[in-house]
Amino acid sequence: MYENALKKIINIYSELETKLLDEIVKHFNINEEFINSDYWRLEKLQELGLLNQNITKYIAEATKRTPEEIVQALEKIGKDTLNINNLNDAYKGGYLKIDPSTLVQKQIVQNLIEHSYYHITDRFLEISNKIEGATRKTYLDIVEKAYLQTSTGITYQNAIRQALLELGDKGITTLTYKTVDDEGNIVGIRNYDVEGTVRRELITATHNLTNEINKTVAEELDVEYLYLSEHVRCRPQHFPWQGTIIKREDLEKVTKLGQVDGMGGPNCKHYPTPYFGTARGKELKKISEEEATEQYELSQQQRYLERGVRKWKRKERIFKTADDKEYYQKCKDKVKEWQLRNKEFTENHNLRRDFTRENVERVTKVKNDGIIQKNNKILSLNECKGLIEKQNIKFWDNDLKQIDNKLLSENTQRLNELIEKYPTIQEYIKNKNVKFNALNLSNNTVAHVATDIDIKNIEISLSKSKYKDYNDFIKMEDNELAIKHCMDRSDKYKSTYTITHEFGHLIESSFIDEYNKNHLAEFHNMRTKALNAKTTTQSKNIIKNWESKITDNIAQEIYEIAKSNNSSFDLNKNLSQYGKENSFEFFAECFANAECGKPNELGKAMQQYLKKRGL
Repeated sequence: MYENALKKIINIYSELETKLLDEIVKHFNINEEFINSDYWRLEKLQELGLLNQNITKYIAEATKRTPEEIVQALEKIGKDTLNINNLNDAYKGGYLKIDPSTLVQKQIVQNLIEHSYYHITDRFLEISNKIEGATRKTYLDIVEKAYLQTSTGITYQNAIRQALLELGDKGITTLTYKTVDDEGNIVGIRNYDVEGTVRRELITATHNLTNEINKTVAEELDVEYLYLSEHVRCRPQHFPWQGTIIKREDLEKVTKLGQVDGMGGPNCKHYPTPYFGTARGKELKKISEEEATEQYELSQQQRYLERGVRKWKRKERIFKTADDKEYYQKCKDKVKEWQLRNKEFTENHNLRRDFTRENVERVTKVKNDGIIQKNNKILSLNECKGLIEKQNIKFWDNDLKQIDNKLLSENTQRLNELIEKYPTIQEYIKNKNVKFNALNLSNNTVAHVATDIDIKNIEISLSKSKYKDYNDFIKMEDNELAIKHCMDRSDKYKSTYTITHEFGHLIESSFIDEYNKNHLAEFHNMRTKALNAKTTTQSKNIIKNWESKITDNIAQEIYEIAKSNNSSFDLNKNLSQYGKENSFEFFAECFANAECGKPNELGKAMQQYLKKRGL
């Protein structure tokens, strides 16, 4: 739910683990001189002093950076969870008897955040000590295992290779959890490396904070009903209650809140929120048990394949550091093999690849023009597909191969560039089913972004006929600019202005989605009306009117920013004809102007607005 807020902390420890592994492996060069096992063992034990110094230094660097990131993450989670706007709306609508402002006066949420902060920082001190001890133990284990093997006649190279292969399998084992049955028998053991430990601790702690805030808010405001969140990759034992409306006093009984196998347990993403609508029980439940079970099992298989990619990437790095060219190449081939297995699995089951789970070191963002402008290369269809699918977007190559290759290349790279520029949107689309395709659109439509009512499925579509010929497309875009149907832009964006406009719609959809989640009762009432409408046209109008209300307010805010920047601001002179059609197109046109090299007063106002929204 809040992985984007936690990403910086996880990256700190992913980077730390990589440094520690490199530090260990530096002491075991495959080509170093080996005199005899006793001499070698003594030499490696003496090197432990230098290793200890570097371990302490790297851990201290990570520990120093952690508290500030924890504070920022918890404050964002606390603010988003409280959702004061939704509570105020409920109070004004008569659904709440107690004014939500009392929560601020009593500093309810702030106190919970502080308590969570102290708990997490204490845990991280413990984890840092465990990492230090585990790194030292990992090094000594390699020394002792290699010593025993070389003492029995196994060659130094084979002994070191075996030890380093085991290191690649496990990483630096920091925590071990045992699974027990009802009778206390151990039925499973799970080892976590450094990043796995940190990810598990953070996700569990922040989900517990979310649950505690929602529970406390409901109690303080005497909320009668709670909505239990729903997601498709739900563990089977949680399915009966996810997506249901329950009485507040039944929360612990229904969900086993706080227990290992209940809501808030390890890796559980469910949470309760105050509910003010008229639905009860399972009336809002949208996911079937069959779908949830199937998707959960698929997710477990995907996690297995991702761990396989991570394992072989770690080995690849280890043997490169150890200067073992033979095994480095073998591991490199294995990485490709497991990546292909994961790619085929996700494609066959229509799943999104999560490349952050396949990495073994810190995920580094590509700078704005890092890939896009490099050599002005025209990408092949497969290169376009690879670039887009790295962003968790399904690339429909059978349709997209029908458009001009140069247009496809430039628009694919532009789309990738914008996603990289806006990490919040990059994180947002990970939780959606997003498709990039080409369709037979109506005569006047060059491209469009379409979503369903819940904004779970998003399609970014290019017109097959409009994108068929590069020169014709450029002429069309030049004409659109000449008649002021679109906003001003630099010539370098001739072929990509439209896809930039459509990316504006994608951002706009994320804002609508955020509003819906912050006003759940109203959204569910609208949703029910739309789904029960007699005709498709009536349903579409209900949804459009709801979303227009949201985008009208956004457009007004951007206009006010432009007006405050220049009291004599002229809307008609700054806005394109297309942008005047409605608030949806107003937003997309202002975004395109802001991103395409020649921002006018509206483009600059859009830049300020996006910054204000945290983008």
